[in-house]
Amino acid sequence: MREKLDKADILAAIEPEDYFDDFAAAIARCDALVGSNSQIAHERQVVLSEYAESFLKTSESYLRRDPK
Repeated sequence: MREKLDKADILAAIEPEDYFDDFAAAIARCDALVGSNSQIAHERQVVLSEYAESFLKTSESYLRRDPK
């Protein structure tokens, strides 16, 4: 999965310390961010939302292509 995310330049959009191979570790990191500084957590959420929106638009465009 990491290789696919890297090829799609998704890993470049996040900080290396914010990528986890383990879902439980990712949730723990999120909890720590929210608990330690709500402004930082909010800023990261906004950035992630912008990248997610871009990713969804790109995916939608790709999936709607005529497969000829």
